[in-house]
Amino acid sequence: MNHLLDGEGSVCPVKFMRTLLTIQALLFFPLSMLPAILFAQQVTTCINPVGHAYFAHMGVLSKEDSDWKIDTVPKGAFTLRKFGKDDFDIIFIDSTARNHSTTQDGAKVFPLRRNETEAAFLIHYHDSGESQIYSFFKENSGAARFSILVSKGGPSIYKSSVMVGDCTPIDFKLMNEGDSQ
Repeated sequence: MNHLLDGEGSVCPVKFMRTLLTIQALLFFPLSMLPAILFAQQVTTCINPVGHAYFAHMGVLSKEDSDWKIDTVPKGAFTLRKFGKDDFDIIFIDSTARNHSTTQDGAKVFPLRRNETEAAFLIHYHDSGESQIYSFFKENSGAARFSILVSKGGPSIYKSSVMVGDCTPIDFKLMNEGDSQ
């Protein structure tokens, strides 16, 4: 509290206001996220996608490390969440067991299509130049599945892949509520 006092032992109004504004700024972001966190609704959770990826002989990859490879996210989990009327996020656990949010990691999430049995979302990370398309669908057998298409470029690794995994029942009704398409 001594840092708010002027040379005479009185509270300095300028220092007090700067401190108050700093506290407000520090509280604004976490509090502004609170409604989204509290009102997010889970549409589905999907696990263990497996597929194939092509790694081009570019950037840091040697010729031996380039070519088609099995692609997977061991112990990976992907949860599609809806916020409000038309906003979505994908929360996922990667192969290093770290939690991520596509929107908090800087991506934009664009609904491409939605109906009673399938939906697709474009996830684009502008800074890294990576794009992903997540498709969630109900197969004729009734099984809930998802696929991830990835296009990753940049100076280090160029990768194109497709993976498919299983989901909990997909709440298409929730996904389509408030649809502004």
